[in-house]
Amino acid sequence: MTASTQKTDSFKILAFGSPEADTLLIQPVDGHDLEVIESEVSPIRALTGGQAFHLLTVRIRDWNKGNHFKEPDLRTAKGFAFLMNR
Repeated sequence: MTASTQKTDSFKILAFGSPEADTLLIQPVDGHDLEVIESEVSPIRALTGGQAFHLLTVRIRDWNKGNHFKEPDLRTAKGFAFLMNR
Protein backbone atom coordinates (compact mmCIF):
# COMPACT_ATOMS: atom_id res chain seq x y z
CA MET A 1 0.00 0.00 0.00
CA THR A 2 1.30 3.42 -0.91
CA ALA A 3 1.25 6.21 1.63
CA SER A 4 0.64 9.86 1.03
CA THR A 5 3.08 12.15 2.83
CA GLN A 6 2.70 15.62 4.28
CA LYS A 7 5.53 17.57 5.88
CA THR A 8 5.48 20.64 8.07
CA ASP A 9 8.30 22.30 9.97
CA SER A 10 7.49 20.20 13.03
CA PHE A 11 5.93 16.97 11.77
CA LYS A 12 6.02 14.37 9.06
CA ILE A 13 2.60 12.78 8.50
CA LEU A 14 2.00 9.60 6.49
CA ALA A 15 -1.53 8.59 5.54
CA PHE A 16 -2.71 5.07 4.67
CA GLY A 17 -6.10 3.66 3.82
CA SER A 18 -9.24 5.51 2.87
CA PRO A 19 -9.63 9.19 3.83
CA GLU A 20 -13.43 8.73 3.49
CA ALA A 21 -13.54 5.92 6.12
CA ASP A 22 -15.57 6.37 9.30
CA THR A 23 -12.64 5.07 11.38
CA LEU A 24 -9.60 7.32 11.85
CA LEU A 25 -6.50 5.86 13.52
CA ILE A 26 -3.73 8.22 14.64
CA GLN A 27 -0.37 6.74 15.58
CA PRO A 28 2.64 8.68 16.89
CA VAL A 29 5.81 7.13 15.42
CA ASP A 30 9.57 7.44 15.58
CA GLY A 31 12.15 6.71 12.89
CA HIS A 32 12.09 2.96 13.49
CA ASP A 33 8.30 2.83 13.28
CA LEU A 34 8.40 4.58 9.92
CA GLU A 35 10.51 1.70 8.60
CA VAL A 36 7.78 -0.86 9.41
CA ILE A 37 4.56 1.16 9.31
CA GLU A 38 3.41 -0.25 5.97
CA SER A 39 3.60 -3.77 7.44
CA GLU A 40 0.93 -2.75 10.00
CA VAL A 41 -1.70 -1.91 7.40
CA SER A 42 -2.38 -5.46 6.18
CA PRO A 43 -2.75 -6.98 9.69
CA ILE A 44 -5.16 -4.19 10.71
CA ARG A 45 -7.24 -4.87 7.61
CA ALA A 46 -7.14 -8.65 8.21
CA LEU A 47 -7.94 -8.45 11.93
CA THR A 48 -10.95 -6.17 11.31
CA GLY A 49 -12.49 -8.17 8.49
CA GLY A 50 -11.55 -5.61 5.88
CA GLN A 51 -13.26 -2.70 7.65
CA ALA A 52 -12.35 0.61 6.00
CA PHE A 53 -10.02 2.87 7.99
CA HIS A 54 -7.74 5.85 7.57
CA LEU A 55 -4.38 5.59 9.39
CA LEU A 56 -2.37 8.75 10.02
CA THR A 57 1.14 8.47 11.45
CA VAL A 58 2.79 11.50 13.01
CA ARG A 59 6.59 11.42 13.26
CA ILE A 60 7.90 12.30 16.73
CA ARG A 61 11.62 13.10 16.71
CA ASP A 62 12.68 12.18 20.26
CA TRP A 63 10.17 9.88 21.89
CA ASN A 64 10.33 6.97 24.32
CA LYS A 65 14.11 6.44 24.20
CA GLY A 66 15.34 2.99 25.14
CA ASN A 67 11.94 1.33 25.14
CA HIS A 68 12.11 -1.54 22.65
CA PHE A 69 9.26 -3.91 21.90
CA LYS A 70 9.12 -7.21 20.09
CA GLU A 71 6.96 -7.27 16.94
CA PRO A 72 5.82 -3.64 17.19
CA ASP A 73 3.88 -3.79 13.91
CA LEU A 74 1.77 -6.75 15.05
CA ARG A 75 1.29 -5.27 18.54
CA THR A 76 0.00 -2.02 17.06
CA ALA A 77 -2.23 -3.80 14.53
CA LYS A 78 -3.82 -5.88 17.31
CA GLY A 79 -4.41 -2.75 19.41
CA PHE A 80 -6.11 -0.92 16.55
CA ALA A 81 -8.15 -4.02 15.64
CA PHE A 82 -9.34 -4.33 19.26
CA LEU A 83 -10.53 -0.72 19.28
CA MET A 84 -12.19 -0.99 15.88
CA ASN A 85 -14.09 -4.17 16.82
CA ARG A 86 -15.55 -2.75 20.07
